[in-house]
Amino acid sequence: MIKLKQWCIKMSSREDQEEMFETIVKEEICPVCLSPAFKISIRKYSHDKNIYEVLSSCDVCGFHSFNVFIMGDDIRNKPKRKRVRIEKHSDMDIKIVRSNTASIRIKELGVEIDPGSAAQGEIMTVDTLLRKISNIVRAFTNEENKERSEEILTRIRDIREKERFEPIHIVLEDPYGDSTF
Repeated sequence: MIKLKQWCIKMSSREDQEEMFETIVKEEICPVCLSPAFKISIRKYSHDKNIYEVLSSCDVCGFHSFNVFIMGDDIRNKPKRKRVRIEKHSDMDIKIVRSNTASIRIKELGVEIDPGSAAQGEIMTVDTLLRKISNIVRAFTNEENKERSEEILTRIRDIREKERFEPIHIVLEDPYGDSTF
């Protein structure tokens, strides 16, 4: 749990929202270069859910990381599996809040995204996720997997561009419960 007494508090605004959100900033020692110029900022992302953004950066070596977490004693540190059905074009705007410990699975596409040791949290829409998957598939297409890659890219293109398409299910699994739709 965060001890707010140790943090200095500043106010900042989000461009897309009129309401002011409190940002908590603390200076620490950088885990990479050991400089005292390492800043950790925590800001509430949404006023209807207890979702917080955590941005860490070092002014000396340039190291940075981004993560998200959900506050609340009833959900924090409990594994969570969430699933959403994508069946119409308006579902492309559903927000995905993925922490650095969450996996994403889309069985219909044969896609599994597991967090690596340098994984960062992210907040994105379904459309952004599908665009990222397309870019990765294109980058790793070779003669051996060309046919399968084209199948995945065609299916993603249909989902992103057509009004009617075969539904898919996106599954978020987070061992710490810090991810949601």
